[in-house]
Amino acid sequence: NEATESEVYRRIAASTKDADNRDTLLCIADEEAKHAAIWQGYTGEKMRPERGKVLRYSLIARVFGFTFAVKLMERGE
Repeated sequence: NEATESEVYRRIAASTKDADNRDTLLCIADEEAKHAAIWQGYTGEKMRPERGKVLRYSLIARVFGFTFAVKLMERGE
């Protein structure tokens, strides 16, 4: 999930107009990428984002707003 969430945050940040929100989302994306790297170290496998989830949450963010998408995504954690 870490790699998937990192990619989702990056995509949402790319479509966010407010600079403060964009910076915050990119910071969270970086943290998730670091977590994915830690798990990769333990498993020895390359962590890849789940394309379907990335597209789904990106679409939800565009339709309902990024706050709703992020809360929905975090609820699944």
